[in-house]
Amino acid sequence: QVILAHKDARFINLWSQLYREYRPSMWYYNAGEAPTQTILQHQPGLVHRVRTGFGVHNLADRLYKERWSGWINYYTIHLLSNHKYLQGADISLEEDKYAA
Repeated sequence: QVILAHKDARFINLWSQLYREYRPSMWYYNAGEAPTQTILQHQPGLVHRVRTGFGVHNLADRLYKERWSGWINYYTIHLLSNHKYLQGADISLEEDKYAA
């Protein structure tokens, strides 16, 4: 997830309160499901959602398996560095794939 917000945003305050019931074995619940189910279903106007422009969906094949110039169309990209199972076993991080 990528969150850009004013330091006093109502959503940030509500979201941080949810961590009082932190579930360490459920990483996606804490950051994604809990705020969506608890806050955003009832107050969707608290945020402006950007579904693809932040590159949080799985772009591993494009990022690591080909020379992909489409990365420049994103504001941010999740590199999935701690999600090797999504990258595949044949990933090679060769610099020439990233040269302009």
